[in-house]
Amino acid sequence: MWCAPSGFCDGLEHPIAAAEREVFEETGIHATVTGFLGIWTGPYGDTTDADELVSVAYYYATPIDEGAGKPDAAEIAEARWFRWDDVPAALAPPGRLEQVLTAARAGWESGATVTPLPDRP
Repeated sequence: MWCAPSGFCDGLEHPIAAAEREVFEETGIHATVTGFLGIWTGPYGDTTDADELVSVAYYYATPIDEGAGKPDAAEIAEARWFRWDDVPAALAPPGRLEQVLTAARAGWESGATVTPLPDRP
């Protein structure tokens, strides 16, 4: 399945710093977060336990090194850019990323991808 670059914060690492670090670690692309998209909560992994939830913050980001990086084979099998209409139907995590992409596309189309980030590290 395809999935947006993601991962956990290291200790008290700020989520914006974690997002930028994870994009680089997984894709080899340096990116900068430009805006906040939202937080989605859902089951953690394949669990059916209603108490096992994860909240994931999503941000808008842009590449700062022409967007050409070398993916880390230990992290991912392949990295690829998709046009909005070409995003694969099978996305991870199931049931959430499609909602995130719908919101992201709406923000993109309205020009709302840059937002204040007063807590930026």
